[in-house]
Amino acid sequence: MSGFVCAFCAVVNPAIFAKCSNCDAAMPDWRSKVEVMQDQLTDLQKRHAKLERHVAIVESSVRQREAAVAVREHRAAEDHAALDLLRDSLVRQNTAFVHKEEALVAAKAALETAAADLVKAKAAKEMQDAATQGRVEVLEKQLAEVLRRGTPQGSGRDTGDEHDSPVPKKRGHRVGAFVSLNGPMGGPMTVLNVKIDEASARSQQATVDGSCS
Repeated sequence: MSGFVCAFCAVVNPAIFAKCSNCDAAMPDWRSKVEVMQDQLTDLQKRHAKLERHVAIVESSVRQREAAVAVREHRAAEDHAALDLLRDSLVRQNTAFVHKEEALVAAKAALETAAADLVKAKAAKEMQDAATQGRVEVLEKQLAEVLRRGTPQGSGRDTGDEHDSPVPKKRGHRVGAFVSLNGPMGGPMTVLNVKIDEASARSQQATVDGSCS
């Protein structure tokens, strides 16, 4: 509270009091009171100006901080939007990666199946080739046996009658062996047509000629 301090008891009294309210001591005259009040007013004005400057500084600082906060909020919003885009992109990439991984697993399984089928096919082909080779060897032996049996032995018969010969000569008749070789896979793998009629006919003709001579 603004006022005048009593010089005797140090109690602050209002300016309108002529005496101290505590000890009834006489207060300064009006001229002195006006001078003191003028000094107090000047001091109040200085303090008010100082407070206004401080308030202005504080308000400026607050505005700057608010602007900085607004900038940070804007940047944070942009960062959140960028993070959302990045998250969506990562989700799409992850989905695509999962699909590719599933396709790779399926392709790997198909490759393993194809490799197993290839191994089975190779084994079947080897078995079929072995069976074919065995049949070819049997047919070759049979052909060699036919050729061996058809070789003229020199019977020494002097008759020239064609009907008396042990093996009549038949012209234009062809005796052939048609052999179909089927592999273990079921379908015809190869066909071996062994033409033994000519060799047999030649051997029979040689036998007849030897008998006639």
